Amino acid sequence: MGTVTKKDIVKEVARLTGYDTQSIKDVVQTMFDCMCEGLACDGNIEIRNFGIFKVKSTPERQARNPKTSEIITVPAKKHIHFKPGQEMKILINREEQGKSAEPPQTSEAVERRITEASRAHGFVPSPGVVTERSGIRERRYKRPHENASDMAAHAAERALAQAGRAIGDIDLIIFASSSQDLVEPATAHLVSHKLGADGAMVFDLKNACNSFMTGMQVADGLIRTGQYERVLVCTGEAPSEAVRWEVRDREHMKTSFAGYTFGDAGAAMVLEGRSDGTGIQYVDFRTASRHWEVCTLRGGGTMHPRDLEHSYFAGDGNSLRDAFIELGPQILLDCFERTKTSFDDYDVVIFHQVTGPFLDTFMAITGVPESKVVRTIDKLGNIASATMPLQLERAINDGRAKPGSNVLWIGLGAGISVGVMTTRL
Repeated sequence: MGTVTKKDIVKEVARLTGYDTQSIKDVVQTMFDCMCEGLACDGNIEIRNFGIFKVKSTPERQARNPKTSEIITVPAKKHIHFKPGQEMKILINREEQGKSAEPPQTSEAVERRITEASRAHGFVPSPGVVTERSGIRERRYKRPHENASDMAAHAAERALAQAGRAIGDIDLIIFASSSQDLVEPATAHLVSHKLGADGAMVFDLKNACNSFMTGMQVADGLIRTGQYERVLVCTGEAPSEAVRWEVRDREHMKTSFAGYTFGDAGAAMVLEGRSDGTGIQYVDFRTASRHWEVCTLRGGGTMHPRDLEHSYFAGDGNSLRDAFIELGPQILLDCFERTKTSFDDYDVVIFHQVTGPFLDTFMAITGVPESKVVRTIDKLGNIASATMPLQLERAINDGRAKPGSNVLWIGLGAGISVGVMTTRL
């Protein structure tokens, strides 16, 4: 985009609001006039998240004329200094990052990559099989040089700006993710370092795709007991690093299929104690650990510390679906009974989306109105623990969620675990 003029601003505001151009022009001109008058009176103008205009004075001084070398008096003068706000910095940097970001990966591109990597085995996946089985048309992968902590730090900067907080206001940073930069130290240390935190406590928390939701639960408990005032919960999910592209045959692709559903993403949220009735209202988790083998990434731990074969996702999607169905909707029904609510009492229902068909099955079993669900699986794939916070942000951006809205969270994670949480914004 080139230079934006006052005329451009008037035209865009008129388009977005529906008001007539002349009225918008008068308002915009009045705003600029007020700003100029304020600066002329040596005042500062602060527009939250945009920036601060400050008037600075340069005193009278002696200088040498570069042409004649004679000493001259340079009169005192004032000039305007602009310091961009945190949100402005993030938007500018995001624009630059977007220019070099990896393009969306279509399911057709995923199939072509499998075909290329499996050439030695002569295996070619059936055309359209990834979209047919997963309902996913696109997903985003991180750039090659990015780590999980980078995505978490970028998301954290945005969350802090939206909360009107600086990193120095944070007492605790929880990196709640199924991904990590390294085994030791905690990835939260790297996030803290990249954010410029000084003295905040940090630790990692891992609960597969329920990591972020569990991180919120832990943060809420620590705040309620008075141990911390403000907690930053963040995640950086990079499952694309564990996708098996080279497969021998159809059965091998089936056990590796979970990897083809994943996308990468970061998310973050600032939690702090309040007395206005907002925040987490209810939370409940249940597990069925007998199903732990259904979906695994076994490499890097004591089970397989240095075995390349186990550095890829492995699992059976049908068995995972069956395991969740086996647990059934009882945890959700209990939530409704204990809180005396129903789907009608929630403005938005955010749900961890494993595949498109599984989401459709969930909606059919529970009866949740489709209008309340934020569907992300089609274009982003399964982005692990970043799924639900990203859905919440989308609901806020499209106006479905606003201050005072009630939000129902329904989490699913390998292991397996299911969780239900209600929050008021």
